[in-house]
Amino acid sequence: MFVVLHLGGYDFHCAVRERQFADDQGALNEKLFRSLGDDSTRDLLQAIDASVAGESFALKDLFNDERRKIGGLLLKDALERSRDHYRRIYEESRDVMRLLMTMKIPAPESLRRAAEYVLTQKLEEACAELRREALSETQLSEVASSVVREADSLGCKVELSSLKEALEQIVYFRLEAYRADGDESTMESATHFLRLAEQLNVGVDLWRLQNLFWELLNEPREKTETARALMNELGDKLKF
Repeated sequence: MFVVLHLGGYDFHCAVRERQFADDQGALNEKLFRSLGDDSTRDLLQAIDASVAGESFALKDLFNDERRKIGGLLLKDALERSRDHYRRIYEESRDVMRLLMTMKIPAPESLRRAAEYVLTQKLEEACAELRREALSETQLSEVASSVVREADSLGCKVELSSLKEALEQIVYFRLEAYRADGDESTMESATHFLRLAEQLNVGVDLWRLQNLFWELLNEPREKTETARALMNELGDKLKF
């Protein structure tokens, strides 16, 4: 039998001994829970060691794979508590930060960092949902615009790398789709997201997009007036 006590974080105490009779185990359970109810960690540890007269173990005694597994769970829990902490700071302080902005007074760094963390997380989650097809392109545009506006109103900056990657991917796939079937709506969608990148000051990597656009320009396909207009705008956005 064994008894494991989690004292918080990565602090564990485990005692192991040979199996005992059910009656003895019932008495042991009662004794340990009574010590737990007394809210004394010292008494509880002593009760475990005295009652389970076997070997004692801690997290360091686990095999590496199991130790990593538990470490991952503890890290996940710590990160979630950290996120909750930042969200709480952000929710409680954003009105004050807006007021400071109107007075041209810089917000304290701690408040600014909390806001930047929360808004960046929101943007990254939206981009991840887009990849899972749980969010539409229109919804991503709305979330991204909202996040950037909020950051501007609070006087802070948002990490845009996830949005940059998402926009590059969307535009490339839309241009590929246009090359495959000639559907002008996909080219319109590509143009829309390049406009969005421009509006939000997101510097997308143009090299791959320019190469694909060059191939589209040199295709012998007959283009409508709408397609030519879109191609002209795309050329401007892609710096052709």
